[in-house]
Parts: sequence; C-alpha cells; structure tokens
Amino acid sequence: MDRINNVVAILRSGPARLPELAIRKNKLLGDVVAATGADHLPLDILAGALLEASESDSDIQRMGWALRGAAFFSGADQSAV
Repeated sequence: MDRINNVVAILRSGPARLPELAIRKNKLLGDVVAATGADHLPLDILAGALLEASESDSDIQRMGWALRGAAFFSGADQSAV
C-alpha cells in the first residue's frame, strides 16, 4: 500500500516527477518478474506470455489471472516460488 501512496504523491506533484515514476514502474515490473520466478524464462517466451495476456479479451481469463496475482502478492500462492 505504501508504494501506491508514493505513486499518488508523485502524480500530484506535477509533471516534473513523471520520469521518476516511469523509472519506479520499470523497477517494479522487474521485481515482479524476478519474484514470480519468470526471470529464468527466455525473453521470447516471457514476451509471448505477456503479449497473450495483454491481448486477451476474455474477462474470465483475466479474472483468473487477477485472482492468481492477488494470491501471489498476499503470500497465499507458493507455486511460483
């Protein structure tokens, strides 16, 4: 939750701090890739999986991914670690 508050504070401070927000976003994305264990995947497979997820129109599939992600961040999903 603290990270969300930091992002909101940066957004409210104006456009001068937007580059900082972009850097933070990229670092967080890298942290998620590493934390899930996906950092061992070849880049073409990782890119393909992300493209599949971003292009999906299935609300059911997206909900499944969202639930799995929420479980991972809450510590309930130990399958990726």
